[in-house]
Amino acid sequence: MNMLQWQTFCSEYFAGTKTNITQQYKNLSIYRDNIEAVHINALKISFPIVRELLGDRFFIKLARDYILNTQWRSHSIDDLGCNFDQFILNHELTQNITYLSEVVSIEWLIQSLPEKRNNNVDLSLQLKKLFENSEGFTIGLLPHINIFESSRGGMTIWLEHQKESFNSIDITNIKTSYWLLENNGIDVKVKQIDKDSFSFVKAIVKEKNIGVLCDEFGSDNVIQELISLIQENNILLKCPVTR
Repeated sequence: MNMLQWQTFCSEYFAGTKTNITQQYKNLSIYRDNIEAVHINALKISFPIVRELLGDRFFIKLARDYILNTQWRSHSIDDLGCNFDQFILNHELTQNITYLSEVVSIEWLIQSLPEKRNNNVDLSLQLKKLFENSEGFTIGLLPHINIFESSRGGMTIWLEHQKESFNSIDITNIKTSYWLLENNGIDVKVKQIDKDSFSFVKAIVKEKNIGVLCDEFGSDNVIQELISLIQENNILLKCPVTR
C-alpha cells in the first residue's frame, strides 16, 4: 500500500465510510473512536446552550451524525461546527425546532468574535477627513463587533441561558429582531437595534465607501448613524484607496 492509498484508506476509515476492513487493521477502531470522541467534545464546547437545550444524549447523537455525514474544508478542529446550523436546520430530528438553528448560529458567531483591542485612533478626526474625500474611504466594523438578525426567537432563547451580566436586557420586552454583538474582552455584550440601523450596519459590514452609503441612505442619515457608532467606538475607517 503506497502513501496515497494509505491516506485514502485512513480518511475513509476514520470517517466511518469504509467497512470492508481486513483483520490486520481491526485494531484501528480504537483510534477512530478516540477521534470521534474528540470531535464530539469540540462540538460540546462550541455549542453549550444547544447541548443544554437538547440534553446530552440527543446532542451526542446529532454530533455523531454531523461528524459522519458532513465535510468541512479546514484541517483545524477549531473550524468544526462552521456549518452546524445548516445541519440542524435540515436534520429530520430538529428541523421542526424552529429556533434551534438560530441558537447554533449565535453561539458560533459569538465564539468567532475576537476580543476588543485598544484603539487609540481619533475617529472623529477620521470622520472629518472621510467626508472631505468621500470616494476614497471605506467603512467597516471593528473585528470584535458583528450583527445578527433573529427572526425565529433564537436570541431570546440564548439570552435566557446567559449569566447575570445579561440581566440588563429585559427578555420579556424584546421589541426587535436585530442585534449588535460586541466582544469587549471580558464577555460578549448584545444590544437591540432597530431595522434601519441594522440595514446601515449591514452595509458597513460589506465595507462600502462613504459615497455609496450616502447615495443609499441619504447624507443626513449617514452622518447621524456614523456619529452614534463612533461614540460607541464600533467602526473602523479605512485609508483612501490608492488609484
